[in-house]
Amino acid sequence: MTAVKEALKKKGFEIQGFAVNRDEERANAVDARHPEDHQFVSVASVGKDLLVFVVNTPCLLPPGVDQQRF
Repeated sequence: MTAVKEALKKKGFEIQGFAVNRDEERANAVDARHPEDHQFVSVASVGKDLLVFVVNTPCLLPPGVDQQRF
C-alpha cells in the first residue's frame, strides 16, 4: 500500500488517510484527493490477494468539447 500512496503523491494527490496493519489479517488502506482536479481515490485491501479501488472524478470531457446543458 505504501507504493500506491507514493504513486498518488507523485501525481499531485494529497493523502487524506493511510493505514497499514502488518498483523495476520492485513488491513491496508489509502485515501487521496487531488486539489486541482477534484478527483478522489480510495484503495483498500480485502483479504490477502484482493484490492478494491474506488475512484470519484468530475465529469471528464474530451479536449475542445463544451459541457452541454439538458
